[in-house]
Amino acid sequence: MKSWAPKFNKKMVEVMRKNQFKSDNSEDFNGFKQIDFNQQQDLMKNEISKKYEIKVVTSFNERTIFSVIGRNEHNEFFYVIDKNVQNEVSVEKLRALFDK
Repeated sequence: MKSWAPKFNKKMVEVMRKNQFKSDNSEDFNGFKQIDFNQQQDLMKNEISKKYEIKVVTSFNERTIFSVIGRNEHNEFFYVIDKNVQNEVSVEKLRALFDK
């Protein structure tokens, strides 16, 4: 597990595009699915990463992102879990990352 950094931005957006992500505050993600890939990266880097504390679950070599979760100051979450690891990673486990 890693904290968000710009180097994860592209892969994080790829995971969010390929898998259905959920958000407690959909206002922050209005239009995410309607904009192109580069705009999505800009949105995540310039807006979402400033509003949310983001944790990224990666492979050992950081080439694969398995899941992403973010929490804002109102304790609202957004998360996405890669389809290939849905049986191994739960929303509860992701939320617990912020309890540490």
